[in-house]
Order: sequence, then structure tokens, then C-alpha cells
Amino acid sequence: MKKLFGLLAVILVFTLTGCGAANKTLTCTKDYNASGLQMHEDVKTTFKGDEVVKMVIAVDATMSDSLAAYADRIKDALSTQYKKYSDNGAPVDIKVDGKEIHIVVTMDLEKMTASQRAALNVSNIKGSVDDNKKDFEKAGYTCK
Repeated sequence: MKKLFGLLAVILVFTLTGCGAANKTLTCTKDYNASGLQMHEDVKTTFKGDEVVKMVIAVDATMSDSLAAYADRIKDALSTQYKKYSDNGAPVDIKVDGKEIHIVVTMDLEKMTASQRAALNVSNIKGSVDDNKKDFEKAGYTCK
């Protein structure tokens, strides 16, 4: 009986303090055309309570035949464009495979310094999962 009460006490403490509560993840996608590229974005946002703690942004692009000849230049341009992220604690992976371009940016806000978050304009991202979902949907994303 004492073990049961002890177990219940531990569960109650975790429940009331929020410890042990699972993080929530919001996944939003968007498809669009941009300058001869067919784009697909996948944004996974992880929340701890009402605070964003991690974002993984994956972009898959298919180049038109006319752009495929410039794949190396496009990759270089993208590397330059995303350098700000990699310089500030958000690893960026860019791969070109034939007519396909794959970009993944990972922002683990809990591991980034305050100055890194500020440089990427991601300091103190707050709001409920539902509020963020509404914002993404207003920007044309489909969320689940």
C-alpha cells in the first residue's frame, strides 16, 4: 500500500509540475512554384508548453530542365543565402541530386545561445500550438 501511495505521489508531482509531459509537434507543409522551381516545404515545430524549442525546415525543390544545367551555381547561391543560419547554431544541409535540391535547416533553440537566436530572429517564440497553426495556415501552409 505504501508503494502505491509513493507511486501516486510521484505521478502527481510530475503531472502538476509539467515534468514528464510530452512535447507537442506541429507539422506544416506548403507546395508552390518559385522561379522555375517546384517547391515543397515541410516545417516541424516542437513545443514545450507554449514555447517553441525546435524547428526543422525541409525544402525539396525540383528544377526545370533549363535550370538543371545551373545546379552547381544554384547550390552555391543557396549556401550563401543560408550561411546566416549555419553561422548561428542552426546546421544547414544542402544537397543537389540531378534536378532535385534538398535543404534541411535545424534550429534547436534550447541549444542555441541568446545571441544566435537573436541573429536569426527566433528569440522567445511563444504561442500555443493552435495559435502557431493558425499563423502557418494564414501563410498558405496545411498543418496537422
